[in-house]
Amino acid sequence: LTPRQNQVPTDTLPLGGSTALHDAVFASVLLAGEDRRPALLILLTDGLDSASWVTQAQALDMTHRADVAIYPV
Repeated sequence: LTPRQNQVPTDTLPLGGSTALHDAVFASVLLAGEDRRPALLILLTDGLDSASWVTQAQALDMTHRADVAIYPV
């Protein structure tokens, strides 16, 4: 978050790896469910999932049942 994007050294950022996005959403909802108040999940992601055990449908179903609002960024 900078107006000087051309000064951010992108050649030193590590690339690769895997992302378990659906698993992270599922686990976050489980943790939020322990507290009976309404929950908000701010999801910082590029939207790609390459390593989850949980499907997208399962993660979304869990968020609907737990009444968790998700804001992807």
